Amino acid sequence: LNALKRATPEEVYAAVIADLTFARDNLPTAWTNAADQGRITSGAAAAMLAKVYMTMAGYPLNRTEYVQQARTILKEFIVDKKYGGQYGLFDNY
Repeated sequence: LNALKRATPEEVYAAVIADLTFARDNLPTAWTNAADQGRITSGAAAAMLAKVYMTMAGYPLNRTEYVQQARTILKEFIVDKKYGGQYGLFDNY
């Protein structure tokens, strides 16, 4: 039997990034049909993608260049409202 080799963290992250990028680029910003309420949207996929980039910037990969990619996505939420006006920051958290 040929044993499968374990994927490296970089390979796993590459697959996760590919899936989330596809979801972000192909899902709607909101669902209009009541039966679809609660389904993932492009904004949810983008938020998870930003979180993945921030995770990659920390331990154990320490790839700090990914902070800028997360910052770009998060700016799309707060400033550009690319994923709809339903996202924002609390004044006092």
